[in-house]
Amino acid sequence: MEFLRAERPGRPESRGTADPSFPEGACELPAAVWEVFTRRAAAAGQPPADYLRAELVALARRRTVEDSVLELSEALGGDPGRAGELDEIVAAVRYARGE
Repeated sequence: MEFLRAERPGRPESRGTADPSFPEGACELPAAVWEVFTRRAAAAGQPPADYLRAELVALARRRTVEDSVLELSEALGGDPGRAGELDEIVAAVRYARGE
């Protein structure tokens, strides 16, 4: 966020430029989280409501680790002898996703 502050010194704080169609506090987000979303929306040139909607749609479409595990298990033919491989893959996916 420091980068955005440095690159956009003349811009008002994004919290004060909230989209009236999406009132501040509507989702009861912590102030720090709301600030991140509104700064990202400003950087993307979008109203906060549009940006947050796009992020929520992307999140809903993202496959879960469990979805991926099921597909991998099917691809491995459900072979119990390969369970160790699958466990390693799951651990790597969770690590990459920060889970």
